[in-house]
Amino acid sequence: MKFADQTGSSDLLNVLISSFGKVIMWAQSLDSNGFPHNALAAGHSTSIEGTAEFNQRFQLGLSLTPCGEGKYQDQSIALYSMTTQVTNPLDVGDAAMKALDLISAHKGGTNDGIVSVCRAKFGKPFGMIFHGIISMK
Repeated sequence: MKFADQTGSSDLLNVLISSFGKVIMWAQSLDSNGFPHNALAAGHSTSIEGTAEFNQRFQLGLSLTPCGEGKYQDQSIALYSMTTQVTNPLDVGDAAMKALDLISAHKGGTNDGIVSVCRAKFGKPFGMIFHGIISMK
């Protein structure tokens, strides 16, 4: 989003993405006014900085060691996670995640296109599925 802010295209980007969101809401017969969204805020929340801010505020289930597991239960809440790579070659979403993996500037090893396996561990990892190999840890 920094690039969009620097080039002055953030307003246009916000309008385009918000319009796309409204089309999705319409296609699902939902009232887009009842589910407000902000593309720039969403972009920030999924950026490296935004994720760090979120993790600082909400530490439930986060690992205390690099690539480790977090608490399996906290505040009476059972915490589980799982991640996978491409699972269905006919799924457009899987193809998009694979494309993100190929262009990712911040690769942290094996990932799902956005999040590395180490960062996907939250609470008790239920399973990690990559390249047809299932790891239950």
